Amino acid sequence: MELPNGYTHIALDKVGSTNTEAARFIDEGAASNRTVITAKEQGEGRGRGNRTWSSPPGNLYATLCLIPERAENEWPHLCFVLSLAIAEGLKNILSNKSQVHVKWPNDVLVGGRKIGGILLETHHTKTDQKVMLVGFGVNCRHHPEHALFPATHLVHEGIKQADATPEAVLALILQQFEPLYQNWQAMGLKNIRPAWLNLAKNLGEPITIRVSDFLPDGGKITGTFLGVDEESGALLLKEEDGLVHRITHGDVFF
Repeated sequence: MELPNGYTHIALDKVGSTNTEAARFIDEGAASNRTVITAKEQGEGRGRGNRTWSSPPGNLYATLCLIPERAENEWPHLCFVLSLAIAEGLKNILSNKSQVHVKWPNDVLVGGRKIGGILLETHHTKTDQKVMLVGFGVNCRHHPEHALFPATHLVHEGIKQADATPEAVLALILQQFEPLYQNWQAMGLKNIRPAWLNLAKNLGEPITIRVSDFLPDGGKITGTFLGVDEESGALLLKEEDGLVHRITHGDVFF
């Protein structure tokens, strides 16, 4: 597996979650900037909002440790950088490249079904240094049958098993990620935003956003997906009456 220059790799068997292990390795001095931790299986994999992330052997489960040079309030924009890198990496091996899309704020889709996701967590070290733990997963050989959003996996999409190994997919992603990351470090979200929007599912079309797990019917809002704010990354949603919402969290449905 060939990773970009400057990256180190720690490969584990079964863990609770790669984000938890990454934090431990950082505290022990065994991981640093651009260290990626992978596991064959997660017993306590999680997504946004502490949702369970199905983690059987055969898929990619990884956490990339980063110390970005941009302001900390911009670190959440790494969701856009990494989802774009995952999408571009998968386009290199999928025959129907037009089926690959990104979904705000942190998912990658193939044929309208989820194939990858991202979980960002900030870790404070004992010396009060802040490290961004960029957790991500890609369904290589399995996908959950009953999930909040329809899912798929690479072999199901026609990729040969030899090309759908976690190691091969990780290398594809990080080779795409590093130049995008350098671009973002230099110029911020505004330089990543056009390429991300070019792959955004249902841009300019109706979508529904569920803004809370705790409100009746999820507090759903329906409108036209206008794009994302170039400064904050908020989703811009226009209702029929012309009112434009700037939405900072929620789940998008088509």
